[in-house]
Amino acid sequence: MCPTRLTTERLTLRPLEVGDALALASALANPMVAQWLNVPEPYRLQDAEQFLARTAAKPGFWAICDPELIGVISLRPGLGLGYWLAQSHWGRGLMFEAVRAVLRYRFGQSDLPVISGHHPDNQRSRRVLLAFGFRDADQIEVRTVKSQRLQTVQRMQLTIANWRFASDPRIETRNLVLSPLLAGDAPRLSEIGNDAGLARMLASVPHPFSPDDALAWMGDNRWRGRPGFRWGVRLKSGPLIGMVALGGTPVSTAYWIARDYQRHGYGAEAMSAFLGEMLPRLNLSQITADAFTDNTASHALLRKLGFRKTGEGIGHSKARVEPGAVFTYRMERTGGAGLT
Repeated sequence: MCPTRLTTERLTLRPLEVGDALALASALANPMVAQWLNVPEPYRLQDAEQFLARTAAKPGFWAICDPELIGVISLRPGLGLGYWLAQSHWGRGLMFEAVRAVLRYRFGQSDLPVISGHHPDNQRSRRVLLAFGFRDADQIEVRTVKSQRLQTVQRMQLTIANWRFASDPRIETRNLVLSPLLAGDAPRLSEIGNDAGLARMLASVPHPFSPDDALAWMGDNRWRGRPGFRWGVRLKSGPLIGMVALGGTPVSTAYWIARDYQRHGYGAEAMSAFLGEMLPRLNLSQITADAFTDNTASHALLRKLGFRKTGEGIGHSKARVEPGAVFTYRMERTGGAGLT
């Protein structure tokens, strides 16, 4: 049985009520919302009333409220996770909150995988699912309510292991913990990056590098299940000593280790674990990197990790007066988690 309510920082998720019909019909009358759902189009009040006659107060259905109904989320045996949000509330991160609350509840009850799915063109929904650790399963054909034509649906599956990683993203090695940077890391990050010799080997770190600069540089590092993040590298028994990153187009990686902790193998330990985890998890077939030609330590590390030199280019650093020459690298992923 579903609980009476689930709550998040900004939302209340409660059982559906018969009185929700008008709000439901109003939101789903918008073709931008309805186009991704297998519902009648145009969606009318009587459609909402018929839906609520089947689902009001039933387990597995929640109204997403802020404080009035702005969407619906469901999790049913055999049908999996489904959700929608009124367009006026898009772009606020509310669906992430709702999905997280329902998944937390579900995995508190069972270790079995959760299924979901999306139309192949619905990238907004796909990003939500990827952020929580869902991975592609198979494609199925579903007959639409409106046209009775078959429509392709990409099914996805979430295991409890991937859910735990999404909920508490971290990678542990023998000596290190890799995890998202926190606002409180800014002073230490500034201390590490405020090294002229280190900064000139980096693209985006200016010199000097104040705590405010570090906070701005960190930006938004929430784990979303896709490239575009910077994580901290911490000693298990000590402080933050560096960072690793993944992002850009094509996807590239970068790292740095505080000068006092260099030549202890921490860079290789961090990057080997980071790429070994992230490439298969994010289904990346290859990854690129570059380093200024005078950064001999990084060239040696990239080669050790399995990167192959692909050419030369021009790199920019906020800590250098002029652009500098860089060597470019690429690494391919073989079957499974193998790197070449």
